[in-house]
Amino acid sequence: MTFLNKKELEGLWKVAKQLTTENFEAAKDEEKVDIFLDRLSCRPLQKAYTYQRGGPVILDIIEAELGKPPTAAIKRMVKNWTTRRARESGKDTLQFPKVSTKIANKITIPFKQAGLLEDEDVSILWKELLKTGKPKPKEAALALAICYLTGARMGEALSIRLEDSKFVKDSGNEFFEAHLRSTKTNPFAQRKETLTLPLSIQHIVPISNEIKKLCHNKRSGLMFPALNSSTRAASDYLVRYAASSGLDKPVSAHSGRVSYYVRRRRAGLSQAELIHTLRWAPGSRMPDYYERAHMETAPDGAPTKIAEARLQKRQDDKKRKAEKPGSSKKLGLQQAAEAEQKPRSQGRRKARLEAEKSIKRWTAEASSDSEN
Repeated sequence: MTFLNKKELEGLWKVAKQLTTENFEAAKDEEKVDIFLDRLSCRPLQKAYTYQRGGPVILDIIEAELGKPPTAAIKRMVKNWTTRRARESGKDTLQFPKVSTKIANKITIPFKQAGLLEDEDVSILWKELLKTGKPKPKEAALALAICYLTGARMGEALSIRLEDSKFVKDSGNEFFEAHLRSTKTNPFAQRKETLTLPLSIQHIVPISNEIKKLCHNKRSGLMFPALNSSTRAASDYLVRYAASSGLDKPVSAHSGRVSYYVRRRRAGLSQAELIHTLRWAPGSRMPDYYERAHMETAPDGAPTKIAEARLQKRQDDKKRKAEKPGSSKKLGLQQAAEAEQKPRSQGRRKARLEAEKSIKRWTAEASSDSEN
């Protein structure tokens, strides 16, 4: 039984409440959550992705026990806890892909985000992957090119089957069409979704010839059988060969889709049009993330404006904290922040000490009862 079981989580909350009978009810919500997470840390480690997926489940339990939605501070505590436990478990996750030590020494940028690729970057990465002559790097290059040119997800590109694809000619132009059996937003194929790649246009990479070779050699099965629909494997190859080619940009399996969005936004398409084109679910946060990538790389000075706005926001937050009741206005901003954080840290430390005393007293009583 893992800690993701809600009944077990509720039991751990009750245990934390019983072991801190003196101050648990009087403690603040953040202190209660801190005690609960300390108890949860005693659980055996599970897989890294299990901890990350467990964040929403833990927040649901906290909301049910507190009787109100968790605050931003509590959400941040749970997120930091799950991330820390995921890293301590020693398991590889999609956010932290595994690379060899030799290549890792050359990497000086974080690879947990999808970087924006230009045409020159895709061309460099394409040549680096294809010059090896190995099937897996070659398939990773083709899948990245499909994502870069059509805006498909990497998982969708890797799941293309040859029996679901065909070449179509219309008005003298040739297209490659592939039916998607199951996608992230259409898992049960309730509607027909098709990827369309124009072949008559000269692209930055010669993908037309490579696709025709693949379809000519085989008639059925996966288009990329070596990768076997593994997005993580494709991402690992992209990261590895991007580092060996000297590409100083964060590359991942999502780089092609992000680059497609940014290029279309620069071409004048609206965000609403791209939400429909890229098949995002209603209420998804991904359009905001992609729009941020567009704004931060816009040639009109948007990164500078964003940085100035963030700096101004931080300064305003510090001023508001310094002017709160109970803190002296004569103190500097840093001293005021320290004065505000000091009682909170003391309260948490006091709650931990009381919890330890309660545990010792409880164990002593249990041992005396067993002797009697």
